Amino acid sequence: MNQQIPVNLSGVVDLGALAAANEIKQAHAQQDSAAAGSNVVSGSAVREITTQNLQETLLQSAQVPFVLVFHATQSENSAKLVAVFTDLVKQFQGRFGLATVSTDKQTQVAQAFGVTAVPAAIAVLQGQPIPLFQGLPQVAEITQTIEKLLAAAAQYGITGILSGGVERADAAAQVPPLPKHHQDGLDALDTGDLAGAYAAYSAALKENPADAEAQAALSQVELLQRIEELNPVRDPKVTKQILETAAAAELTDISAHLAAADLEMMHQREEAAFARLIDVIAATEGENRNLVRERLLALFATLEPGNELVKQARRALANVLF
Repeated sequence: MNQQIPVNLSGVVDLGALAAANEIKQAHAQQDSAAAGSNVVSGSAVREITTQNLQETLLQSAQVPFVLVFHATQSENSAKLVAVFTDLVKQFQGRFGLATVSTDKQTQVAQAFGVTAVPAAIAVLQGQPIPLFQGLPQVAEITQTIEKLLAAAAQYGITGILSGGVERADAAAQVPPLPKHHQDGLDALDTGDLAGAYAAYSAALKENPADAEAQAALSQVELLQRIEELNPVRDPKVTKQILETAAAAELTDISAHLAAADLEMMHQREEAAFARLIDVIAATEGENRNLVRERLLALFATLEPGNELVKQARRALANVLF
């Protein structure tokens, strides 16, 4: 019987940063796909996971599904499962990625995913782990699992095709390179270098003030930097304390509410963050009102322009201001 595997990524990858950086990755992915006329995503379809490149793989799972296969040197079934998935990556022509994790070498990653026995497989969609199975099922069962995974991914618009490591009829299709500053920004984000990412996207805007993608990415990075100042170690107790302080604070206490709104954004509670700042704008005036309004607009910029929550919040903001 296949066993489900509990997953706990705390301490191994910054999930708050992941959620924000995903927005930047997705924006670039849409640009790449439109320019290339396809869903080709730059990256290897088969890779070995370390603590250094785990976050990059989780980020790419917003574009292409990944299956993490945990294996060990002394496990014969581990080698067999990796071989099966390697063949399936070729069979499905890069529509999903295989990320192997050696439990001998990457104990921290294995512990984070709660893997205690090998072989084991966990899928990742949009940075979220989905336990698949533990052990070595029949090839037909594994194939069926991949088909279901791809169907689920398609429902969320995750239909990318990895460009490296597989032979495909469309192998000639290439994702055009990103502008240098954009690539520098993504590279910096992948390594957690927020200062480097800020510098890269600022340079892109200096070069082209009308670069909407650079502006959106810069807004994301600025949000990450503020979160870093508020709660450097991502301690849930600190987050709770900040939110409780804001709940008890007057609306004129803009520092408390700005901090709380940033944390709400990082926890994907955008509607709550927008409503909070709109209430503060309604209760303030002068420089304080303008400061909160600018922060709200910056938070709008971290999401896609057509986002329904942004549209609703803009209407509510207009009602308060005019």
